[in-house]
Amino acid sequence: MPAPSPRSWFVLALLVVLHVLPSRALAQTFPALPFDAWVSADDLTVVPTREKLWPGLGILRYGDRVRVVGCVPDCAAPDAWADLEPFGAIRLSALRPAPRPAAAAAVGPDATFRYARVVGRGVVGRVEPNDTAAIVQRFDTGDEIVLAPDQSGVVEGFVQRPDGSYLRASDVRVFTPSEFSGWVDPPARFVFAHKPTTLTLADGTTRPVAMYERFAYLGQGRGVIQVEGGTLRYQDVRTGRTRRRPPRVPAAARWVHVDLAQQVLTAYQGDQLVFATLISAGKHQGTTQTGHFRVVRKLVHTTMKASASPDDSYFVEGVGNVQYFHGGVAFHMAYWHDRFGTPMSHGCVNLSPSDSRWLFAWSPGAVPDGWRGINPIAARMDSLYVRIERAPR
Repeated sequence: MPAPSPRSWFVLALLVVLHVLPSRALAQTFPALPFDAWVSADDLTVVPTREKLWPGLGILRYGDRVRVVGCVPDCAAPDAWADLEPFGAIRLSALRPAPRPAAAAAVGPDATFRYARVVGRGVVGRVEPNDTAAIVQRFDTGDEIVLAPDQSGVVEGFVQRPDGSYLRASDVRVFTPSEFSGWVDPPARFVFAHKPTTLTLADGTTRPVAMYERFAYLGQGRGVIQVEGGTLRYQDVRTGRTRRRPPRVPAAARWVHVDLAQQVLTAYQGDQLVFATLISAGKHQGTTQTGHFRVVRKLVHTTMKASASPDDSYFVEGVGNVQYFHGGVAFHMAYWHDRFGTPMSHGCVNLSPSDSRWLFAWSPGAVPDGWRGINPIAARMDSLYVRIERAPR
């Protein structure tokens, strides 16, 4: 066997030095407690303490912000745990001192996006706005993606993503999300037009009624709904009313009722109706299950994807104001359609951007500032009660 070369001896010695060098010499240096930090890893679960790793209290993803209020055993230890505000712990090694770099800040939970659908074939994201730059991501036709909100400085013919990569502008179609918003403090019985229609007045004349126009319900006749000033065709409207609080919902709790037949959601504080709106639930009967549920996880925004079959596959980025209440079924914002009042989803309950923000902020279990998500029941917080049924029309 030949003798090791001088270069081999040098590499071996370097490896030995790196192996025995104290880990804390290579660790991040953090400021004095308390301090702000950003998350440099993805899909981290916030646990109760380093001794109790279950149940998961919340979700942190790359770029999220946290405030560290303690370190165990100390902030210089290689295996330290970081105690977070307002609760929970994660490994300190997953954090970096604030401020975050621009690329991390762009994908944080406080981000705003533009939204688009991939319409080209073989679409790729590149590090520079030209067709010869290195490829960083590939997309399929039909993928729904997010774009950086500010496109003012982008080279003509390209669009920029929040991570700084570029796509050909001709390969995407930018969405204009719905501006529909529901009814705060609605009457006990109400009507929404879910398509453009006409109001027939008492004298037999008509006037146009815009999609999403709302009215107080006064009664109904043969094929028509009576509202102030006239009648609307029953087939053009969705109706709703105050629902009785289910026995399992505490007297002062916040809860929602979803009527799948009418595609209407109503929200309550105890027995008081406070909000009503149109939703879009599952396109196929049974995909949005009926029953009693609780919101178990809230995410500021996330990516949803599935590939169960060629006819039922999707990839959707930037889905905002997500509240899971039954397995993978959630209330969430839908930026890709403007047909609320009509079943449109794979099983989730779609809300307009405005309505999803309202419901997310109103429902119990506030997401801590800078975090991506919270598991309210695991964190021993109040949680939204959910009742879903298909009432006879």
